[in-house]
Amino acid sequence: MKSEQIHMLDEDIKRHILIVDDDKDFADSLLDILELEGYECEVSNSATRALQKIKHFKAQVALIDIRLGRSSGIDLIARLKKARPHILCVMITAYAALETATQALQEGAYDYLRKPINFQDLMCTLDRCFDKLQLEREKASVDMALRIRNQELEEINARLRNMVESIKRMSSCSNMRQMGPLLLDEFSNNIKAEGGSLFLCEREGLALLHTLDPGHAPDYIPFPLKQGTIFHRIMTEGKPILTQDIQNKNKAISSGWNGYKDGSLLVFPLNDEKGEMIGIVSLHNKLLPPFRSQDLELGTILASYCCESLRATWSAEALHESEERYRALFEKSRDAIFITTLDGQIVEANKSALDLFGFTVDEFISIHASSFYVNHGQRAQLQNELSQKGF
Repeated sequence: MKSEQIHMLDEDIKRHILIVDDDKDFADSLLDILELEGYECEVSNSATRALQKIKHFKAQVALIDIRLGRSSGIDLIARLKKARPHILCVMITAYAALETATQALQEGAYDYLRKPINFQDLMCTLDRCFDKLQLEREKASVDMALRIRNQELEEINARLRNMVESIKRMSSCSNMRQMGPLLLDEFSNNIKAEGGSLFLCEREGLALLHTLDPGHAPDYIPFPLKQGTIFHRIMTEGKPILTQDIQNKNKAISSGWNGYKDGSLLVFPLNDEKGEMIGIVSLHNKLLPPFRSQDLELGTILASYCCESLRATWSAEALHESEERYRALFEKSRDAIFITTLDGQIVEANKSALDLFGFTVDEFISIHASSFYVNHGQRAQLQNELSQKGF
């Protein structure tokens, strides 16, 4: 059905009529009348010739005599429709054969005209035919547009579902060595790009964290960036860039790499909570080029979540480093240190404390902190002060 609708939409909008009548004089007269009215017509004096002609002549309407010598015009209806599914057949009949015209309508004819043909009736019938065909074309066009839109919505929904899964994977990552490849891979999966790079902004330049196609992107791009390059533009403008032709020097200066499959490129800034740029994602070689505005919109959403994931990962790493430093100070301190709960239960002690008192870890945490206070009133005062300070 879809191919037929597309075929119908592609037809020449001119009004083409096939006249099928074994009465040559009548058919030629009808031809002259219709051509004067601006119709393009062809004449066939038999069913066989009509079927041959319809292969090349794009008739939208056929005027068919019900009696074609020894053949029946009614039998021709189905055969013409098989060749051109949207053709409208109007039967021509003598008054005495009105019952046959009714049969023709039952067999798929659109209408019928009686001989001798009245000019006004003929014009009105043809107007109705072409109005009907126009409505069918418009309906087919609307149906096709609706199908295309539904397909686009299904694609967007699928990409959004995929993006949700990407966000889940990124939120579970707490290591920058893992985050870089994961972040760029998620961009590649969602935008369908085969090539791309992730750079992080440092004080003196851009450092490559990960690339989809090694050997293309440099490990480090020092500041200041060359004016006119894509990275210079994005750091100056601070918003995503979609370009369809990276060779266009008015749009950007190409890196000179010869591995681009097409000229489209997508670049996204990664900003922190203050709006400062912390990184850049660059994508190229779309699986089904070129990049489109939909890719830009979805990529912008993904970039915002990537920023959150990067910040969370940095925070997690900073916390881990802080804990490591604390642990090193705690364990290596020459001072005896032990940690208690507010009610005095010892929960941890460093090596110096164990050595000083000669206890094992298990022995130490079984002792109450009050055992180390000679003056119990002093301990009660300390607890009170800690409570007042919110500890």
